[in-house]
Amino acid sequence: MTDIYKFEKIPINISGTKYFEDHKINALNYFIYQLQDPFTFEICYIGKTNNPVGRYKQHCNPNLPRGNGRFSLWLYYLASKKEKPIIKFIWHVKGMEASEEISKIEKKEIKSHWTLGHPLLNQTIKEIEASARIEKSKFWLLVKQYIQEQLKDAMNRKWRSIANKE
Repeated sequence: MTDIYKFEKIPINISGTKYFEDHKINALNYFIYQLQDPFTFEICYIGKTNNPVGRYKQHCNPNLPRGNGRFSLWLYYLASKKEKPIIKFIWHVKGMEASEEISKIEKKEIKSHWTLGHPLLNQTIKEIEASARIEKSKFWLLVKQYIQEQLKDAMNRKWRSIANKE
């Protein structure tokens, strides 16, 4: 039995953020969550946080700079469709050593979800077939279609601009 004063890993199955309004932001409460595409319901991302409400708001703000290109494109696409990712919390880790354990648990969840075939956009996935899996996913096909439409519109605007100058 794990000493609760060190850390406790509690399985939860909670969508949304209402549950967390009563949890104070501190080093004793951490959560592992997954983000799902609202159109295809594919699991696209696994993350960790000690501020569930704030972290979800960050993910839903397409104007925040991000280092992960595909992840950012997915979030921009969702915002363009007036949608947000579905957040589902899967672990609540609490106790004195929660902050040390949470990264290990997150890595295990990423590996587990990847092994199950989910097309995760986490940057920590360095496997060769990662790009191929993402490219074949339903949600990425929607993102690519959106990007192609945006590029086509931009090209048409540019051509019209050039034609009007002549």
